[in-house]
Amino acid sequence: MRRLLALIGCLAVFDVAAQASGGCNDFRWDVTAERALFATASGAQVQAGKVASSAPDLLVGELFEVTLHPQESVQLAVPPSKAMLPDGVYAGLLRLRIPAAGSYRIALDNGAWIDVVNGDRSINSSEFSGAATCTRPAKIVVFDLAVSDVLWLQISAATSERVSVTVVPHSNDAN
Repeated sequence: MRRLLALIGCLAVFDVAAQASGGCNDFRWDVTAERALFATASGAQVQAGKVASSAPDLLVGELFEVTLHPQESVQLAVPPSKAMLPDGVYAGLLRLRIPAAGSYRIALDNGAWIDVVNGDRSINSSEFSGAATCTRPAKIVVFDLAVSDVLWLQISAATSERVSVTVVPHSNDAN
């Protein structure tokens, strides 16, 4: 009986810890910075650009609540680096402002494909992590970026017309 009570006590402690983390312990890194940004009441409300020239700025260290457009109405900077769902999805462009060269984590609160574009080429991501039980953020992609006048965050194949986005510097510290 004591063993059973001890087991129930341990399970309760693990459940409380999981609830406190919001189910976000499955990421490969410490996501404290993203969790803090996503916990703010609301981020800057922006409408993604349908073309690069109308794309709003996305700044490092801030939360953005982005309204996307039906994907067929968006002129993406480059073709997405992954085959996309053809109908009923959303897309948009944001101008990415990077203060210094380095690795950056781009986090989303729901499913979408992201590409970072420099000029006319897509930059390969260096890492990816997601947590099925975490929604703020749900997905994080790491890119090694140089400072550039023209970097675009291209969001495509989103199943929702709204997506929350953050960008933070990346370190290789494990979770």
